Amino acid sequence: MSSDSDDEYQSSDNELIEPLLRENKRLRWTLAKYQKKNSLLKNVLSEKDIKISDLQKRDEDRDELVSKQEDTIRNLIRQMNEQTSELNFMAAKLKDASGESGNDVNPTRDAISPRDTEVTSLKATIDIQSRRNNELSDELQQERKKREKLETDIDMWRQDFQRTKRDADVSKRLLSDVKMQLKNMKSEQEQAQGKVEEQKKEAVEAKSQVDKERKAATKFKEDHDKMKEKFDEYRRGYDEIKVKHEQAKRELAETKEELRVKLHQYSRQNRHFKDLERKYRELTEMHNRMKDRMEEKENELQEKEKTLKEFQEKVWLKDKVMNDFKVNAEEALERAAELDKSLEEKDEDAESQKEKIASLALLVNDLRSELARNNVDEIRRELETKEGMIRELRAELNLVKNSLESKEEELEYLKKASEDLQFISSTLEDKEYEVTKLEALNSDLRTQISFKDDQLANLQKVMEEQKILLESQMYDLESYERQVNEKDKLVQNLKDQIDQHCKTIDQKDKEIKRHKREKDDVRKE
Repeated sequence: MSSDSDDEYQSSDNELIEPLLRENKRLRWTLAKYQKKNSLLKNVLSEKDIKISDLQKRDEDRDELVSKQEDTIRNLIRQMNEQTSELNFMAAKLKDASGESGNDVNPTRDAISPRDTEVTSLKATIDIQSRRNNELSDELQQERKKREKLETDIDMWRQDFQRTKRDADVSKRLLSDVKMQLKNMKSEQEQAQGKVEEQKKEAVEAKSQVDKERKAATKFKEDHDKMKEKFDEYRRGYDEIKVKHEQAKRELAETKEELRVKLHQYSRQNRHFKDLERKYRELTEMHNRMKDRMEEKENELQEKEKTLKEFQEKVWLKDKVMNDFKVNAEEALERAAELDKSLEEKDEDAESQKEKIASLALLVNDLRSELARNNVDEIRRELETKEGMIRELRAELNLVKNSLESKEEELEYLKKASEDLQFISSTLEDKEYEVTKLEALNSDLRTQISFKDDQLANLQKVMEEQKILLESQMYDLESYERQVNEKDKLVQNLKDQIDQHCKTIDQKDKEIKRHKREKDDVRKE
């Protein structure tokens, strides 16, 4: 009786401890999940920091570009001032020249009038250049206004950047709060472990108070019976799963055996196919040897035909000699008869050789036709049959692989079902409430991070717009610089023209003075 009560109390202790162990396991699982989420949040924040540093670098690059633009604008203003000073100097020079031309004597009016026209044309060009300089100054004013607007936009972007930086700091503080909550969860887990140990001690003390708690023992026994029934149900489900697993194992072994048999058949057929290939190679070698022999016979026949042609040429020469020398007709006739006999013998030999060669050629053709008909067709048919068998074996292998994969999926599903049953038995409501709170906090953090992502995307759009605006301004500055260079060229051309005109004016002054001296000399005379 005492042993039964001890077993009952031990089982009741196990029933008290097992939920706590399951709770500890679930808490560890949730802690690992939230540590993973924490690492993901850290990665997101590190990416945000990298983006912020990239934006700062872009800001510095834009500041450098703005300073370069200011330097170019200063250089352009300095060039314009130099050009205006040069134009003023030229205008003064022209005024001096026009003053000198106005003090001339009336008799030389016809000689001075072209000079006056040149002076007026130079004045007109100077007026045009001054108007162009005024237009350039207006364009510079517009560029300065654009520059001021760009600086205001950059200041606004910097303010937005500072605001996003502050938001990133707030998200970092939220992440530190999440870390503190994770630490609190760890401390709660340690407290739960302490509670488990305390409950173990209480169970040891409860064993000493067996007599006082008989009624509670009966109640625990009833609960134990109920739990035992549930355990039996779980056990029956586990046995069914085990039976299915064993059946799947047997089917897998059968499929493996079938696969092994089919692989053996395939290897045997492959060996037969290799034997056929070897026979085909031997037949091709024999065919090549016969071909070589035929070529040798044909070469011998060609040599004999050459000797026959040489002999016929000799006979023709001898016939010619016989016709030429009629005096020795009888001797020539005797020699001709002898030669005819030998020629007949040679002809007979040649005809016999030709017949032999023709018979050999017919034999070779027969062999070729037999080889082409029998061996090649048989080999092709055997190859086609082997290929069909190989295709069938491959299809069967694919079917076996698919069945194996389906069996493995069923095993995985059964394993997952057993794990789900074990996990469903280890659920507690209080800790689930804490998990929901943490998930809500995590969702808030996600919304904040998505909000920051949207802000960063907007900032990137603004940066792209600023970049496009700066590129357009750079293009405008380059076009303006090209215009200034063209105007420099025009000013240089005008300067050269003015110098040329000054030279011509000096030359004409010299001619006028010389003409004046000549007139004075004439008057004196």
